[in-house]
Amino acid sequence: MSTPATLKKIEDAKKKAMERKTKLGEPPLLPLTNSANTPNFTQYREKKKIDFTSDKAAGRNYTSFEKYTKKQFPRVSKPLPDADVTEPPVSLPTDNYVVDSSKIVCFNGSEHFLSALYAAPLLIDQHEYDSVEHYYQACKLFTLTGPQYAMQLRNIKEPLKVKVKARNILRALNISNKSIEEWKRTHGFIMLYHANVYKFVQNQELQKKLTGTGDSLLVHSYDRDTYYACGLNQENVKNWATENEGKILKVPSDFTVDNAKYVPLVGKGKNLLGFMHMKIRNDIMKLQSQNKAVEVDEFLPPIMSQLTMDLAKTELKTDGLGYGDANAAGL
Repeated sequence: MSTPATLKKIEDAKKKAMERKTKLGEPPLLPLTNSANTPNFTQYREKKKIDFTSDKAAGRNYTSFEKYTKKQFPRVSKPLPDADVTEPPVSLPTDNYVVDSSKIVCFNGSEHFLSALYAAPLLIDQHEYDSVEHYYQACKLFTLTGPQYAMQLRNIKEPLKVKVKARNILRALNISNKSIEEWKRTHGFIMLYHANVYKFVQNQELQKKLTGTGDSLLVHSYDRDTYYACGLNQENVKNWATENEGKILKVPSDFTVDNAKYVPLVGKGKNLLGFMHMKIRNDIMKLQSQNKAVEVDEFLPPIMSQLTMDLAKTELKTDGLGYGDANAAGL
């Protein structure tokens, strides 16, 4: 236990040691760093004033002292392919439509009833699909990738998400754009027409809306497609209609894949989805004028109906099961 006497001795010893170091000229204690900027503990580097006012507030941004700012480049869209038109034979029967700027119905997006993305249930070969897009994308995946990938769409309810999912699968498997485009212009055409027939035959409210468009020109106003759409947005479609007022569009009455090359341009594209709807509308109104029942068999020629069913069985089903069945294709 320390006493006042021992504490006094300790203080005296410290004092003598300090006097001895001063007398011998020993340097004071230095910091553990060798930096020239900090020779001892009594010196400090001057604080730097950092200006943060030029930094952006959102996202991953580099601060001013990192001396780096990532350059953002605008997204460049791929150029659209030109839509070619072959002059139809004189003997080819056609449905003629007069361009009238006051009778143009443009459609695009999931909210318009004419769109393939519109949620409208279909019952095809005793199997249900939530929209035309569901049926179309399932056919595409089955043909180009296999049943195990088409099955991945079965629990997705929103048509737009189905489209995105199918696109991501095709990219992940490195399916070439050439293969996708070839399918789109062959099997895809048949499947899309087939599905739209079921859509407007089975849904009475949509059927009334379709016939309610009268003789208006139905235009798929999507500017990133020149095959099923017109390659223009709605505003430019209106401008095109004004510039082509009174022009007659001759569309083959026999609306098939082989005759698609004869379909005239609307804007920059062939607008095949729009003309599909117009063909279906004409057939419905014709049946109604004859007091006949509006049924699927009245729309699809036997050879086309059989071809579509064969493709559907090959592409969508294994042992007669739809893509939405968990047991299909062993899944």
